[in-house]
Amino acid sequence: MSDNGLVTSKVLAYMESLSPAARSLILRAMQNAGARGDEILATEAVIAAIGNLPEAARVASPNPVAATPAAPVAAGLGWRERLDAAGLAPFAAITIDTVLPLKQTGRIARSAIEPIWTWIIRDVARREWEEALAADPGDPAADAGPVARRFRKAAVPLVLTRLRETEADPKGWQKLTVHLGGETVARELRDVIYVLQRDGQFLTLSAQLPKTIGLAEATDSAQLVAVVRTAVEQVQIDAAFVGAAILSRVAAPWLLGPLALRLAATQDARLLAGSRYARMIDIALSEAERDVTLVRSRIADRRERMKVGGALRDFHDILRNLQFAFEIETVPHWFKRIGAARRDMSELIGKEIEAAPGLIRRALRVESLAGSFGGGFDVSTFEDAEFAVRLLGEARLASDNLALNDLIVRTRKQVEQTLEVLNGKLFADLKSNQAVDRAALIAAVDGAVKLNGLVFGEDYAAVLRKSREQGVAKAATRFG
Repeated sequence: MSDNGLVTSKVLAYMESLSPAARSLILRAMQNAGARGDEILATEAVIAAIGNLPEAARVASPNPVAATPAAPVAAGLGWRERLDAAGLAPFAAITIDTVLPLKQTGRIARSAIEPIWTWIIRDVARREWEEALAADPGDPAADAGPVARRFRKAAVPLVLTRLRETEADPKGWQKLTVHLGGETVARELRDVIYVLQRDGQFLTLSAQLPKTIGLAEATDSAQLVAVVRTAVEQVQIDAAFVGAAILSRVAAPWLLGPLALRLAATQDARLLAGSRYARMIDIALSEAERDVTLVRSRIADRRERMKVGGALRDFHDILRNLQFAFEIETVPHWFKRIGAARRDMSELIGKEIEAAPGLIRRALRVESLAGSFGGGFDVSTFEDAEFAVRLLGEARLASDNLALNDLIVRTRKQVEQTLEVLNGKLFADLKSNQAVDRAALIAAVDGAVKLNGLVFGEDYAAVLRKSREQGVAKAATRFG
């Protein structure tokens, strides 16, 4: 069998496994790419394979050969806005809102896209961009996609030429870094160029991937495996970029683990590490590193602080399930990344939970019967205490992936003892008629009930809540 015949045979087997709608989508994408002049591998083989399918199985539409125009991007906006959105469309699946501590190939910080795009259209390909702007059809519903694709195709060689000139200058990269807005932006530049060079392939990949990828798809979908293998092995898209695109659609990041094992046809971590699909594990680990960054930023922002627990749960979930899937820690460079992420997360969490006993004492310290005053009930201080206690509970659940076992056990014991002492004092004060600021005292009791519920459980909190109501009623009767 000739090489072309072998390729067509393989593609035919793949296309037969797809639904009619998926076959139609792929065919339209290939035909549109051919009409634009884009170089997409295996276009002719795909069309030939579909041509060999039975007529009823080819596509769902009555006219499978006709090219269907893409849906308008950001319809209703001005031409400039639509052109910008269409120009950046290939990046949609791999951009992230967080700047990762270490550059991960395949994931581009959203904050870096705008300055790089501005540099391209203003400093590198200005004439080409002005031509694209001048192509405004005057129709507010017109699709800017075709014009954006032509611009990207024209801009790529200009960008590559500029980079070669920059690298020839000893200080060129430093100057470009400053011009773009710093190292965190400049480090994303090569990934941006990689995508621009393969914009058609990225758009096709996005069209072929399922909208949502759950456990069933990651572990049992022949269609997903076929799509990914075609992208990596035939279209030659780096598996890191494919993994990043998949990550935007998976129910949980760790699902990249079992999917990579299926693609590499092994359960051995070391064999997986030597395959081209190892880059997908790198993407999953980068999500754990992203959780560390999220925890750091949320701890520093009181408005976001209660979301720290969710990021810690996600961090634990990724590492735990990757360890269940295969012996990931037997691969040295993955073991090193996991260890660094655990260390950084442990430092952040440990600092917050260690302060919990002291925060509880300060939050619940109100007027005493002896005549000295501890002050009123401060809501802000109580919020600090509640955050520390909640985070302590989350840390206990994630302790397998934190280096905090001794601290967690010790702090938990101190928190329990602190609450037991304060419970006695607060409820004794509540039942007495000697308290001056009863509003502050009741607020402190309510706070104590809430913290007890977090530490000892809601059954115990319900008992305290009943005592609280009895104490308030008794004091009210006495004052009445």
